[in-house]
Amino acid sequence: MGSVRFVNEYLLEATRQHAYRSNGLLKHHVPVLRRLLMFLREHQGLVDLTAATRTDLVAYRDHRRPSLAPTSWNGELSILAGFYSYAKASGWIDSDPVPRWGSRQRNTLRDRVNEHRRERFLTEAQSRFFLEVGLRGDAPAPLELRPRHAERNYAMGLLLVSTGLRRQEATLLLDCEVPTSPTMHPSGVQSFLRFGKGGRPRAVWVTEALVDIVDLYRATDRNRIVRQSQQTLRRRRRNGDLLVVDAIIPTRRGHDIRVGSLVMGIERFSDEDRARAVIVRPDGIIEPLTLFVVEGGRPPALRTVNNFFNEAMERVASIDHPDRPPAHLDVTPHVMRHTFAVRMLAALMRQGRQTGGDPYQLLASPIVVVQQLLGHSDVETTLRYLYAAERYTEQLPAALRQSVAASLAWTVE
Repeated sequence: MGSVRFVNEYLLEATRQHAYRSNGLLKHHVPVLRRLLMFLREHQGLVDLTAATRTDLVAYRDHRRPSLAPTSWNGELSILAGFYSYAKASGWIDSDPVPRWGSRQRNTLRDRVNEHRRERFLTEAQSRFFLEVGLRGDAPAPLELRPRHAERNYAMGLLLVSTGLRRQEATLLLDCEVPTSPTMHPSGVQSFLRFGKGGRPRAVWVTEALVDIVDLYRATDRNRIVRQSQQTLRRRRRNGDLLVVDAIIPTRRGHDIRVGSLVMGIERFSDEDRARAVIVRPDGIIEPLTLFVVEGGRPPALRTVNNFFNEAMERVASIDHPDRPPAHLDVTPHVMRHTFAVRMLAALMRQGRQTGGDPYQLLASPIVVVQQLLGHSDVETTLRYLYAAERYTEQLPAALRQSVAASLAWTVE
């Protein structure tokens, strides 16, 4: 164990500081560091990563690189570079063995090959077909293949493609966060704040067309699932597995949640609490706070959502229709996110041209807005622009309405 003391200290400190997800450390960092250590021991006779030199790392690059795609190698290299940067800062080594060049200290071990990345997304017609025939099971899908909770699956798919939410963000969305038709803003577009990946805030916009579909799901599948899950929910409550919320309080900025004497904005509710939070209605019904529920009153697990989409793919695969997604495209929840990004960017650019012939007259850059709508990592640089609503709210609702309406216009001939 002494020969891997520094690696262990690095991993333990990364765990203590929550530098990475715990499963990421186990699945990615540990194998990468171990693989280099085994190479050094077998080929260089070294017993610890801190003994590696620049020449050793170049030799490892030449050994490892041919078996990996450029992005995979660069991912492994970033883990190794992170370890050596930490080792130097901790005084374990005198100099960083990772070769770097220039004023920006560019890592020269990185693969510089630029691969053309083809984004996977659906056209408007393909999106409508997949939503209605695949997820909801409308004709021409065989009647016996219609999903048990068709309105739930359809509402979730439409939510993903019209908001750009990530899969986990959608499964843990609270019912009160999505307005009902009577409470919608007169403009037909409304937003709420959501903390997503990396704890970054983003505004999620919904339109009245989406809300109408969600209301139908609330009145049908959701109401039925909640009532059928009462026995399970009562047992979980007795076992202390549920977080019982005392009240949901509407505010000017959204909603507050009260649990005992604690009151907090709903956007600050953690994912763990969202998954087990319930409220007891006046009629005694225990109602989960999450919008989407499965049997037992729980929010759907990620693999369950994947199953919704896999079953939808099986439905559309057997139907010969010009709007069927191409056979090579595996439609996943993340493809719906890509579809939202491509279509929103196109809509914003198109409206920009219509407002004056300049595609950038609408906004400082349509790309920036889409970046914010998706909650990407560099949203911090443009967060102030996101809240400068006066500069783009007149155009953004129209683009959102147009995008969601396109998802609802398909009819079977």
